[in-house]
Formats: sequence, C-alpha cells, structure tokens
Amino acid sequence: MNTILSIVTVNYNNAAGLLATIESVVAQQQTEVEFLVIDGGSTDESLQHIKANAKYIHLYCSEPDKGVYDAMNKGIALARGHYIIFLNSGDTFYNAQVLKTVWPALQTKTVPVLYGKPNLVFNNGRQEVLESQPETMNLSFLMNSTLNHQSAFILKACLIEYGCYHLNYKYVADYEFFLKVYLKQANAFEALPHVIANYKLDGMSSKPENTLAIQHERQLIQLQFFTAEVIAMFHQQFQLAQHPFYWTMSSSIRKRPVYYVLNALTKLRRLIYRLLKRMQ
Repeated sequence: MNTILSIVTVNYNNAAGLLATIESVVAQQQTEVEFLVIDGGSTDESLQHIKANAKYIHLYCSEPDKGVYDAMNKGIALARGHYIIFLNSGDTFYNAQVLKTVWPALQTKTVPVLYGKPNLVFNNGRQEVLESQPETMNLSFLMNSTLNHQSAFILKACLIEYGCYHLNYKYVADYEFFLKVYLKQANAFEALPHVIANYKLDGMSSKPENTLAIQHERQLIQLQFFTAEVIAMFHQQFQLAQHPFYWTMSSSIRKRPVYYVLNALTKLRRLIYRLLKRMQ
C-alpha cells in the first residue's frame, strides 16, 4: 500500500484525550493512511484504549521518553507516510470529512508544509476558528506567531532534512522547525483553505505558568538567526499593525507626521526582509 499520510499521536497519561483522538481518526475512513501512537509509558488506562482499538492502529510503542518532542521524533522515524500530521492526544480532526477534503492536495503536492486552519477549543467550551494565519507565509508572521502542528501536513523528507525537532526546547521546538524551514526555503509553505483540527487550549504551551518559559525559548531561537535589533523591529511593527489606529486613519490624519513615521517603519521592515532573503 502506498502510504500517503501518517497520523502520529503522542500520549502520556491522557487516556480520555487519547480515546477522543483515536475515535476522530477512525471516523476519517481513509485507506491510504497509517495511524501511529507513541506513548510515553502511561500508567493510566491509555494502553487499554490502544489495545481495544488495535485494528485501527498500525503501530504503537509505550516506553519512557524525554518529552513530547522526543516522542514526536520517534513517530517521524517510524512513519512510512509521504506526509505526517501530529494529532496528539486530546486533539481531534475538525469533522469526519477533513481528510477527504484535503486528500487531492496530499496526493498531488510536494510542498514541504501544507497548513490549514485550527479550530481553537477554549476551556469554557467556546470554539473559534483561527483566521489569522496568512494565505502566503511570511517572516513577520513567524517572528510573532507560529503554525499549529495539529493543522499542518509536513513532508517526512522535510522533517528528516531539517533534523526533526530539537530536544533542547521543551515548549517550542515545532516553532524552531517552521522558522528554520522558512528561512532556508520561503516557498516551502502552502495554505489550505480548510479547517483541519480542533486544538484544545489545555496543553503545556497554553498554560499561563509556562508563558515566560515559552517566550524565553522563542527569543533564544530567534537570536540564532537575527540580531536583537532586527527582532525588536519585527515585534514593534507587529504591535503597531495590531492597533486599530493604524488601519483607521482618515485621509486628513495621513497627512500628519505620525503617519509618515508608521509608514517608514513598515517600509523599513520590508527592506530588511528583502535583505534577509538575499542573504539566504
């Protein structure tokens, strides 16, 4: 069987979340998909759910690991699919038609990263489709945000080429991967006009107590590629662009000095961006 897609689910002591993910994968009913579960040696009912659904799971392992990214790297090594999507325990596909909808792209594309939209699921039950991801990937977005791996289909060959996920980072190794790929190959990303996955905001990267550690790791990653001045410029421009004043200026206001300052900052960002691209 020619395996188009590998779905990799990482789990550790999240039996209820794992079962929800398994049920979501089973509902897709695609034949050219393999499903892998990488368990970190759970002591709850996770293994019971895995064994009860063994006919749907092509491969699983349960052993201690060094964290979520170590487990994801194990999944990469074991996967046979052309593309890989990481749907970790608790994450689910947006609906039962997701893979059917994106299948033509997965069968014909060779773009390293195909990304769709995530549906954010808040702790109070509220849901919201994240519309802020750009139609064309750009550096400004990646300097201030990132893609949700739950909604990204990544070529296995690309993951191998860039060394999979760096275990030095506990929270944002996937961010480091996406930024590294973009800086080497800006056309490696293509947006899909579909909602791919439900992303529950209860994981380690969503917890308030981890915010400072996440920010620190992102800063360390950015300093690998840019000076502190360039990083500050990108963040400043992003903050200005988020302000309603920036987008609601009347023609009379645009004649005032403040407009020229904001406009100059935007042009400076674009110039630096072009220079960085030439240096790649």
